[in-house]
Amino acid sequence: MGRVKYLSKEDKGWADLLDEFVMWKVVQGVSEQTASDYYAQFRLFMKRYPDSWGEPETLKMNLLDHFSQKVKPATFNNRLVYIRTFLNWCVENGYIQDNPIAKLKKRKDEGRIVEIDIESLRRLLEQPDTNTFAGLRDYTLILLTLDNGIRPKEAVSLLPKDFKEKSLEIIVRPEIAKTRKVRKLPISGYGSIVETSNKCTS
Repeated sequence: MGRVKYLSKEDKGWADLLDEFVMWKVVQGVSEQTASDYYAQFRLFMKRYPDSWGEPETLKMNLLDHFSQKVKPATFNNRLVYIRTFLNWCVENGYIQDNPIAKLKKRKDEGRIVEIDIESLRRLLEQPDTNTFAGLRDYTLILLTLDNGIRPKEAVSLLPKDFKEKSLEIIVRPEIAKTRKVRKLPISGYGSIVETSNKCTS
């Protein structure tokens, strides 16, 4: 069996560092989706600017060009959070001297208000066949999302124990929450979500 070869700081490329960084974040408890987003955001940057790693000034100019693109505030902020966090880690571990976007601020996101008329909602709720398990499940998920805005991935990961009928709320456990923090979301009442969720789990 051969010896394990350890790479020196000089030998490690950005891909090696990204792997090490993401592994570190996973150990800290980030979700699989978050880990994937770290990879996606920095790989996208390096695909667009393949000459970035190595020369500090080149990295700086390419980062500024990347973040000067006309994108929605939410897209800009996502890029900033993931790339800046990785570069901060590189600085802390001595792989680069400084982070050119360390002081770059997020863009103000005015949010997006979606207005859906009652008739459209009615037609949407008429689509699932509630006489079947799949249809009843989909109907419940639609009601739940309309009721409290739960994320789809969180909703499909709920367990019967997460529904609290007495307090009319559901618990989004840390292991399924995008933020990795527990959340309590209200449920309107028995006439909609609780009754249909009971049918789905019975």
